[in-house]
Amino acid sequence: MFTRPGRILILSVTAFAMLSAPVLLDNTGLPFDSGIDAVAAGKGKGGGKGGGNSGGGGGGNSSKSSSASSSKGNGASKGKKADTGTVQTASVKGSGSKHSLNADLGRLNSLKRNINGLMNSNDPKMAGIRAYVIANGTLVDAQAAFATADADLLAAQSAYDALVASYNATSLGDLEAELLAVNTLIAATPEGTDPGSELLAEQTRLNDAITAINASPELAALITASEGFVAAEGEVLAAEDAVSEDALREALLLAANPNRRSEDYLTPEIMAWASNELGVDDANGLIDEYLARR
Repeated sequence: MFTRPGRILILSVTAFAMLSAPVLLDNTGLPFDSGIDAVAAGKGKGGGKGGGNSGGGGGGNSSKSSSASSSKGNGASKGKKADTGTVQTASVKGSGSKHSLNADLGRLNSLKRNINGLMNSNDPKMAGIRAYVIANGTLVDAQAAFATADADLLAAQSAYDALVASYNATSLGDLEAELLAVNTLIAATPEGTDPGSELLAEQTRLNDAITAINASPELAALITASEGFVAAEGEVLAAEDAVSEDALREALLLAANPNRRSEDYLTPEIMAWASNELGVDDANGLIDEYLARR
């Protein structure tokens, strides 16, 4: 049994610890300063398993960093679903009478089979359910890749920050601002270009520092890590959509009797029963069996 919070992106603790302003690249390829942005995009669609990801600003080159959510067992945890209680009977809208839950379920009773029966079945009506179960495994894998990308980004950011600090600066933007100020003083001070001038020496130092940072492997690694983080985050978001409540409802309707394929058919009672059989949220079911046997 696994649990997780809803999908909410937040600024990581590590990102808050980064005191230097990050460095971003503009469309000329030259870095410029940017502040740290927090992203809060809670979707909370529910359904499925997999830990929520969190992301926020805190890297250079439009990078983001996050703290991966804690997980249990194989790293899988589950999404939220609506609060549904145990129900013994349910009525199908439009039927004009009440039936036992089993009668209302109809072909959805096929969910009572074990994971081997589900995954090895050639029954086309269960294709959506199989895809939904597999999507939960994809989400777990995507979250593992996201955690790795997050760690890589934080390591790359740390190495880059150390490089910038070695030039007595907190960001590349600081060095560029200092260079601009020195150039202004040199232009206004005739003796500023004399050999041995302190202004001329400082200009050379700043130019060399900026050139070295722009050509450094630390900056190249930070750019790569930033791109990897964004890609991994996109994979998690896509995987979460595949195990959303909408995806679950679509899979259940495909498995239902043809004459019951309407949104009205999927009552809260039927959704609660199906979620329990599948193992959505804090229930143990087919999804747990699938994750355990991978």
